[in-house]
Amino acid sequence: MSPTFDQIDKFLLSLIEKYPQMKEVLIFYKEFLKIQLKIKSNLSFPSFHIKEDVIEEKVKERRPFIELYPTPDLNLEAIIPLADFLFLLIKKRGPAVAIKIRGFEEFLKDRQQFFNLSRQYLNHNAEFLNDFALNHDLDGTLLIFLLKNSLKPLMETIAEEISKTYDFSHWFHPFCPICGAFPAFSLFTPPKKENDQLLFFKGKKRFLFCSLCNFNWPFPRLTCPFCQIENKKELGYFYVEADEKGYRVDVCNDCRSYIKAIDREYITTPKELLFLEDIKTFHLDLLAEREGYCKKAEGIFSL
Repeated sequence: MSPTFDQIDKFLLSLIEKYPQMKEVLIFYKEFLKIQLKIKSNLSFPSFHIKEDVIEEKVKERRPFIELYPTPDLNLEAIIPLADFLFLLIKKRGPAVAIKIRGFEEFLKDRQQFFNLSRQYLNHNAEFLNDFALNHDLDGTLLIFLLKNSLKPLMETIAEEISKTYDFSHWFHPFCPICGAFPAFSLFTPPKKENDQLLFFKGKKRFLFCSLCNFNWPFPRLTCPFCQIENKKELGYFYVEADEKGYRVDVCNDCRSYIKAIDREYITTPKELLFLEDIKTFHLDLLAEREGYCKKAEGIFSL
């Protein structure tokens, strides 16, 4: 289910009031979310029937669903207006981004090239994308930002439809079973039959929330969602006492990664707005990175 722009607007305005120093970034974010919603409302699910046994085989091979889609069936034409709008939105920021945007106007004119790079992004071919940016004198961070946020409404549409048909409850890998992206954060939910309120994060099921298509899937509680180490001595967490109860940061001292965690028993953000929790908790990103941990999924602050 997609949120309304009024819901998003209200949520982000509350963040501006709380973090006035982030006003420029949050307004920028609100503007491109508005066009993403508009594009998504006009998208239709790319019809491409896949047999259940083919899906099961992909799961066994640890391969995401999106790899089964031929590029022509993805309807990438529909996201071109979004890519153009995002570029213009960034361009409006003036001299501060002049170096970053160099070469992108010509790049976006070549639609077939854009489609090819979109496919490479969905195949998570980081080496190819990095080499392309280097060889064409493009800012690699901006290239990834444009590809990800242009593809996001399409991937959300696919995830919403696919999750109605296929069961991914036995997928326990550190990347999304539908689009293959890393998680933005993790969700902890209490057992459905539990009547008493449980302690902060204790005894609850863990799900990873995809940074691209917003799908969430189950994952072991005491395992790093990136290197998958299970050594308790290497896993830890921290939280900010001043924060509302329900947030913490899980860290891995083996691969030096981190992931923000949300306890759904305490954080009652509507399901359709959960993706906004990533930007709401940006201060936890700053704290984790200050301690030398890294975030695997790209966010708006990577620009």
